[in-house]
Amino acid sequence: MPGGVYGHQNGAALGEGHPRFLARAERARVWDVDGNEYVDWMCAYGPMILGYGHPAVESAVAEQVAAGDCLPLPGPRMVELAERLVALTPRADLVVFGKNGADATSWAVDVARAHTGRPRIVRARGAYHAARPWALPHLPGVPAHHRDDLLEFAWNDLDELRACFAAHPGEIAVVMTTPFDHQTGAAPAPGFFAGLRALCDEHGALFAMEDVRAGFRFHLGGSCEHWGAAPDLICYSKAIANGHALSAALAREALRAPPSASTSPAPSSSRAAPSRPRWPPSPSASAPTPSRRSSGSGDCSCRGSPSRRGAMESPSCRPASPRRIRSGGASAAGARSSPRPGPTRTRPTTGSSRPPTPRRTWRGRSRRASGRSGRSRRRPDPSP
Repeated sequence: MPGGVYGHQNGAALGEGHPRFLARAERARVWDVDGNEYVDWMCAYGPMILGYGHPAVESAVAEQVAAGDCLPLPGPRMVELAERLVALTPRADLVVFGKNGADATSWAVDVARAHTGRPRIVRARGAYHAARPWALPHLPGVPAHHRDDLLEFAWNDLDELRACFAAHPGEIAVVMTTPFDHQTGAAPAPGFFAGLRALCDEHGALFAMEDVRAGFRFHLGGSCEHWGAAPDLICYSKAIANGHALSAALAREALRAPPSASTSPAPSSSRAAPSRPRWPPSPSASAPTPSRRSSGSGDCSCRGSPSRRGAMESPSCRPASPRRIRSGGASAAGARSSPRPGPTRTRPTTGSSRPPTPRRTWRGRSRRASGRSGRSRRRPDPSP
């Protein structure tokens, strides 16, 4: 690993005598690999507010893992949690889920940009919102446009925030803040969030509350209820699952879908949009080779799309089930004059040194044995 240990978990950065590696944890205590015991005042950087190995939490997790952990469709727990969060949060009407705080804050930025058609983000100076290019544009390898799109103002300084809007009219999509300044611990000044809300409304920008660390600690309805803020988007993570990988982003009903193309404002930035290849190709372009997952019948949005391969396609895009072959070479369904669609094996040509290779079939015939090539159809190998 780079540097032995990378990121904020590098114990060497915390000073001499600080443990480098921890072996286990229980309730409020942790033990390093040498057996030394410590009280974890940091709560694992925030999420362990109920302590390590809380019986009720771990029992619920074990029950869900036994029922199914990674499933292709959502389950009832997701719906129940969504309803619970919306019921708890007076300023939210909908919720999406992720695995960490960066998922939630990045989703909020994407929603703001889609809704306003603008590129720029404003945050309090020095704030950390995600390990993503839009939030850490100074890192090596991050394109320059991320630095151009990120603006900053001093915490509690509404005049500097007003100057940001004046300097970039019609370009700011969202102002993202935490409920208090994480750099200094300073609370919001009286009227700060009300003034921020008024500036966003005046200039058509959205207000996002990044409540990843402080969520539910001040108020079950979110820190915005405690401080009197009125955001359009709210992001939770660290306090939501006691250390398990879960985050949530909540939003107003008006943000459920982006405005239509006819009504959404166009970006007013003077920078030209980067040229990207169009996908899917225009109808005039040559038709792509059908995807291996396509059935070959009708039009399908999944065909040839690299972003859709492997996802759950419509029934017409699913590959046919392979034939079941009994041991000894006999087909479970009996001999047929033509094989069913599905993956088969073919024998090499006599005298060929090449080993047999599995090939997909296309309506019961090998791609290489298509009529265009002039070759005869190959019979499938009856071996399993």
